[in-house]
Amino acid sequence: MTSPYLRIRQLVIGTSSMAACEKALCETFGMPVTDRVDPMAKSHAEFGIGATMLAAGSQFIELVQPMSPDTPVGRHLKRLGGDGGYMIILQIPDREAARKRVEALGIRIIWEGGRGVYALHLHPKDVGGTLLSLGMATPAGTWDQGGPDWEKRVDTRTVRAIRAAVVACEEPEKTAKLWGDILGVAPENRGPTTIDLFDCTLRFEKSPDGKFYGPAGIDLEATDPQMRGKQMKLCGINFRLV
Repeated sequence: MTSPYLRIRQLVIGTSSMAACEKALCETFGMPVTDRVDPMAKSHAEFGIGATMLAAGSQFIELVQPMSPDTPVGRHLKRLGGDGGYMIILQIPDREAARKRVEALGIRIIWEGGRGVYALHLHPKDVGGTLLSLGMATPAGTWDQGGPDWEKRVDTRTVRAIRAAVVACEEPEKTAKLWGDILGVAPENRGPTTIDLFDCTLRFEKSPDGKFYGPAGIDLEATDPQMRGKQMKLCGINFRLV
């Protein structure tokens, strides 16, 4: 049985126009802002970014804007030639078990740390091209990356969850198998190019342009069934209400 703490928790988008992207998500999908992080804040200063968190129920879209071109996100946007997906953050139930699987697979951990959420960032070149973060929350049902008292700011009148993320990669079947091994997902919860987590799905698709960084598509669960099918392309990512 899949743990309720194995799920998509944050999808991170890099942008040079954070305010405009925030406005589009708020107006189109009714996603509330739960936190804005100053680039000088301790949690973000080492990465050289400002950030905005927007909630989809208890999951998040995080917008990050580099403060200079010579930062990880700044260099990433240069490689992409514009805005685009940057990182996928999955909540995991047991970081030590995850570490053992990662090390057994020969995957490099390029950063780790955090308090309320302790995260392992895995090298993109080792996991099919996407910066993947595995985060364990303490206590398990919390997620302090959403911001102080984020639960009080959640508004699910339009969108209530992230149901799927599309991962663009060069070899979808190979990458899906690798991520399943990293996460310890049972074979019955895997298809050739999909992984079913607790309440959401990862779909792996061939990249049309050879760019493999971060989420390329995001499915949001619409609260109102009549809204299903609405789509928007923002920051190179296909958003869809399902």
